[in-house]
Amino acid sequence: MVKMGKTKIGLSRVDITPPVGVPLLAHFEGVVLAKGVHDRLFCKALVIDDGENVAAILANDLVGVDRGFVSSTRSLIEKETGIEGKNIMITTTHTHTAPSAPSKSAMSEEKQLLQALNMISRVEPYLKSWEEMEPYYTRKIASAAIIAYENRKEARIGSSKGHLPSGIICTNRRDPNEPMDPEVGVIRVDDEKGKLMGALMNYSCHPTVNDPRETLLSGDFPAYATRIIEKTKKGSIAMFTNGAEGNISTRWTRREQTFKEAERLGNILGAEALKVLEQIETKDSVELKVGSEITRLPYKELPPLKEAEEAARKAKSELEQLKKSGASHGALRRGITNLQGAEIVLGMVKAGGFKEKERPVEIQVIAFNDTALVGVPGELFVQWGLRIKEKSRFKKTFIIGLANDSIPYVLTPEDYEQELYETYVSPWAPNAGLNIEKTALGLLNELTWS
Repeated sequence: MVKMGKTKIGLSRVDITPPVGVPLLAHFEGVVLAKGVHDRLFCKALVIDDGENVAAILANDLVGVDRGFVSSTRSLIEKETGIEGKNIMITTTHTHTAPSAPSKSAMSEEKQLLQALNMISRVEPYLKSWEEMEPYYTRKIASAAIIAYENRKEARIGSSKGHLPSGIICTNRRDPNEPMDPEVGVIRVDDEKGKLMGALMNYSCHPTVNDPRETLLSGDFPAYATRIIEKTKKGSIAMFTNGAEGNISTRWTRREQTFKEAERLGNILGAEALKVLEQIETKDSVELKVGSEITRLPYKELPPLKEAEEAARKAKSELEQLKKSGASHGALRRGITNLQGAEIVLGMVKAGGFKEKERPVEIQVIAFNDTALVGVPGELFVQWGLRIKEKSRFKKTFIIGLANDSIPYVLTPEDYEQELYETYVSPWAPNAGLNIEKTALGLLNELTWS
């Protein structure tokens, strides 16, 4: 029997709303610059200290963070708090009405895609000014972890799971009949008297309710979901973490692309999380374990130029036919993104392809008692998340996507047989997902309590 002391936990919330004029590039549908703020963007931090180990989880209302930004932010947090860098998870909600974290290394990757879409000349001046904000945002996001660390006090923690099946908030965006993850993971943090201090919810879905041309900054539906808890439980801090959302979205379920619709879907998620919160029993002592490992993802071979040109022509023709036939919103979105994907591949082929054969990525696990948070970089297809959960030895395993890096879609081998957006734009070879799964399960097995 492992002896456990009383747990200390701290939370914080820091406003990270960027200046007006920042480029919003997640949709690749023209030059969209933020012209105002619909709702503020935040970095919310949770620090857990079991007396021997300390871990920090930071959830940001941003599209993504890259490994360079994560490295510098971790270093600053470690310097100020002593929390080991490998014990710090920096993730994003992936709202598309917000920028990525400002980073020269991240911007270089986005520039490749923009170059492929012949958009680079129109946005390069705005990208440069955003890159210059990197030191400021490193300090800003690091401050959330530092404040949470300084706010630590004896507390109680527990977790449970809720359920929102396909068709309520989201579905598999390629085909509503294909898999999605209905699980709503919830972590509850109470003070010693049992009052809610904070909550972390985990759900797999693209925050793309708002229109791709929207120019007001917003946290999309996750912001409304967390707000439900914070309004109901005064003084608490609620965090949203995304899951294996690579092929999951509201494409087939949203009634319109407005803030009103984002609020409706966010309210549904927030209400489910609140219901689960009220059922969780918290404990005042836990044992915390953290593991981190680097795996490598191989790049795929790009098609010959003629084949890429034909794929782009075919995608364009199919979209024109969809428009003429009066296709549904979901079908049109699929056609639009398929064309974008084909054009990106064509641009990458013309640019000479990938410079390296593989890319190192970090897989991270933060575990306490029967609960494990598996941090995976970028956008994992939901099938991989479901497989990791099914094979995990932990009773409750939550996949935290977009953690510590922003890499493109990680598909299943079967997905490469289809001519769709994600198949086009994913740079990875078919076995890349297996590398992530193997590494994640190895860490989970290593950290499981005997």
